[in-house]
Amino acid sequence: MAVNKTKQITDLDFNAIRSNFQSFLEGQEQFKDFDFNGSGLSVLLDVLAYNTHYQSFYTNMVANEMFLDSAVKKESVMSHAKQIGYTPHSKKAAEARVTVSLSTSDTSTKIIPGRTKFSATIGGTPYSFFNMAPITIDTSGTAPYVSSEFSIFEGEFNSVSYVSSSTSETKFVIPTLDVDTDHITVRVLKSTTDSDGKNDVWTKVSDITTLKSTSTSFFLEVTSTGLYEIKFGDGVLGKKLEDGNVVIIEYFTTTGSDANGVGKSDTSSNRTFTASIANGTISVVSSAAGGSSVETKDSIRFNSPKFFQTQNRAVTEEDYRSLVLNEYGDADDVFVYGGEEIYPPEYGRVYIAVKPKTTSVLTDQEKEDIKNNILKPKNIVGILPEIIDPEYTYVMFKAKSAYDPTLTTKTALEIKALLISYITLFATTELCKFGKHLYINQLEALCRNLENSLLYVDVDVMLQKRLAPSLNNKRNYVLEFNNTLMNTSHDSLGGIQGIPSVQSSDFAYKKPNGTIFRAAIDSDMDGNLRIYEVVGGRRVSIYKNMGSIDFASGAVFINNFIPVSATAQGLITFDVTPREDVIFAPTHKILHYDTLQDGNLTVDTQNINDIELSQIELSRSAVSPPAAQNFEYGPGGGLVEVYVEPPDPDPVGGNDTIDDPTDPPGGDGFTGDPIDPTGACCIGTDCSIRTEVNCIQNGGIYHGDNSTCEQFPCEDDPPEPPATGACCIGDICTTKTQAECVLAGGEYFGDGSSCTEVNCGTEEPPDDDGECPEGQQWCAGTNSCVDIGFCAQGGR
Repeated sequence: MAVNKTKQITDLDFNAIRSNFQSFLEGQEQFKDFDFNGSGLSVLLDVLAYNTHYQSFYTNMVANEMFLDSAVKKESVMSHAKQIGYTPHSKKAAEARVTVSLSTSDTSTKIIPGRTKFSATIGGTPYSFFNMAPITIDTSGTAPYVSSEFSIFEGEFNSVSYVSSSTSETKFVIPTLDVDTDHITVRVLKSTTDSDGKNDVWTKVSDITTLKSTSTSFFLEVTSTGLYEIKFGDGVLGKKLEDGNVVIIEYFTTTGSDANGVGKSDTSSNRTFTASIANGTISVVSSAAGGSSVETKDSIRFNSPKFFQTQNRAVTEEDYRSLVLNEYGDADDVFVYGGEEIYPPEYGRVYIAVKPKTTSVLTDQEKEDIKNNILKPKNIVGILPEIIDPEYTYVMFKAKSAYDPTLTTKTALEIKALLISYITLFATTELCKFGKHLYINQLEALCRNLENSLLYVDVDVMLQKRLAPSLNNKRNYVLEFNNTLMNTSHDSLGGIQGIPSVQSSDFAYKKPNGTIFRAAIDSDMDGNLRIYEVVGGRRVSIYKNMGSIDFASGAVFINNFIPVSATAQGLITFDVTPREDVIFAPTHKILHYDTLQDGNLTVDTQNINDIELSQIELSRSAVSPPAAQNFEYGPGGGLVEVYVEPPDPDPVGGNDTIDDPTDPPGGDGFTGDPIDPTGACCIGTDCSIRTEVNCIQNGGIYHGDNSTCEQFPCEDDPPEPPATGACCIGDICTTKTQAECVLAGGEYFGDGSSCTEVNCGTEEPPDDDGECPEGQQWCAGTNSCVDIGFCAQGGR
């Protein structure tokens, strides 16, 4: 019998397994004449292949579940973590800090009992908070009597009891996933008829080296279903239960992160919390924070081996990080460094930057809790831990995309929603951690793969810093973006001419004469900062030389800054544009995407056919210019100035510049674009030669094409914009200045005249360019000069 000894046992796909079976049988003498695809044997091959495929999949999954790194099911991950002494953290109740003020009292002291209920309703949702211990208020002085601040926690108290039995192996399980294990109280009574022990509270084991055979302590473990189980000692490590003992477990259930922020809107006229305290008013010191959900599978996989390495002590940087991540439920990420790494060095200190899950920074009370309750008991004597805030650089996205409608059934709005959802998911999962970089090209590629019809996705990024200045105090500030910045004010540096490289939000500032005005900061083409005021839609410089930009290092220096006030949060934002497509975050800083910020993500999605049609329309609207009489060229061969016969009227305003088709490509010899007319532009007291569009974008006053700074010196108090009037170019009337009208080859009807008063083609403009004798004005309505004040339809 011939036997095919070559079998591909590594192929576990169904079709590959079946093909291997068939190849094996075809090599046997007994089956050499069989048609395996058309006979009943084909069914048997399918059954064999299915069975082998299922067995191989099952064996692979079983093998995966045997290791912490490859386990898929959460119960497997929790089981592996249990073997190295790690207990996944439960939900954590949100904690608020409050005080109670009594308007009157009939005793010298007032005690608020423990577990007093403090009620709040936010957005129609009721929340219950409780204090865990009694609060004493000294009422011996003069009213109002104010307590010291204390903590209240969101949730509800519950209890469950069990009778111990060695024969039935009683399990003491807390029957809910909403428990906060930080607030568990365990008592053990002697029996159902003997309450001896009801006042004795057993403690949770934190260090087995301190246990004795009589220690009234319990162990906390998590079951395969995610519920928490209380376990007791065996008579060696902790006191052993006796048959008939009654175990009473009081536990605290909570909504976790849902209650974070309760108390944020508390004011003296609108208090958040109420309680059954006679003549009492509850004031919020710090709003609820620190609430969190049950630890996830991935978090358990990441934290458990690191917690095992700490061995319940804080020595190395990783020890501190692991302890905070494990024991503080609201910690999303932690970065630790020693004081010797900073300048000047501070020996004997360790700094722990904690990024919370639910807010951007921790409250002072939360920092004290981490330092005193989590780190201090395990800390080396002589080393002082300091909890600090993370340093954020905020990221904002602007995406443009085009799609082919023949390749999808989705609408533009649906594709736009898909992009918004994915970019948000990418930013919140791939960023928002210490030292996480942003690769823009990677994000664009991932976005294109979302939908086959997407032809391109272009993502632009802006960075933002939020400064909390010292109000009414002169200070210098440095904003470190840690990335090379684009000089968007200077096109020769690859930027977009006319857009400030730094733009701040508004704040209140004081003028030299003491007047407080609405101010902001921007930059010029050289990266110098100024403080300006918007007057009549124009930016007017109030203070120059307020700082500078180091484009290479990405640092913005603000000097002698004395703001009077900022936003309601006391912040001033500063926006910049990074130069590269890779945004770096140093290991101690975070690129953060603020989902609550307005305008942090804009997406423009267009049909490629619409884009093509609009380009065709633009091409068709191009008009060949008339022959020029005189040309002047720049040193690079580009067109600088053209004098032509008056063009045909254009209702959109026409095209004031043309290019000689015989010229080499590029209007200015450098950029390949025709040169736009330029003229004198006053921005505050500074005059420069700019295009009209650039001048207006920068809040300046444009004095007309070909005007010079010698003709129009800029004054401290900028002059009013030049007067305009009706200008007839052929049969079309537009509103222009007299200089613009003459330059365009039109007929000007005087300052203040209106196109509603003029019939182009039938009326003649006033003689001498609209000038009337002294004491008279030109009146477009009567087409003549009249005494001043007697033109019924207005004049110049």
